[in-house]
Amino acid sequence: MEVDGTRRETPVPAAWEGKTVAGYLASRFTYQSLAEWEAHAGDGRIELNGKHCPPDATVRAGDLVAFTPPPIAEPEVPENWAVLFEDGRYVFVDKPAGLPCHPSGIWRTRTLWNFLKPAYGPLHLVNRLDRETSGLVVAAKSPEWAAAAARALAADPSGMTDR
Repeated sequence: MEVDGTRRETPVPAAWEGKTVAGYLASRFTYQSLAEWEAHAGDGRIELNGKHCPPDATVRAGDLVAFTPPPIAEPEVPENWAVLFEDGRYVFVDKPAGLPCHPSGIWRTRTLWNFLKPAYGPLHLVNRLDRETSGLVVAAKSPEWAAAAARALAADPSGMTDR
């Protein structure tokens, strides 16, 4: 399945003022080379303040640079996750190995977060497991419950309290 790129925006910090848009992106987002960023601009995938721009356009502090990645073929993932428990605050999910928790890298839609979204809306992952790891993932139904869980974990990271 090919997935359309998701538009990503970033404001230009003062430290990068005067760079070319491709130079700014290559310096700030080093997962692609200057040549790759220049090619993206040439393909119309980079915008500066809402308009397509050439790779040598100069950026100023506060400018908004947007990038739309090209469509990618997203790898298959296991979809045999299961909700083990749910209440008004949290959803507890048994995540299989091979399933990423959230969009990242090549996985944009085939993630646990996206699989849960139709039933629960956007959740807030309390913990995450590596894609290769199976186990329990807890998702909060609100930012407030996510913050409460984070505070509880910070207070007792082992989960083992003396009672």
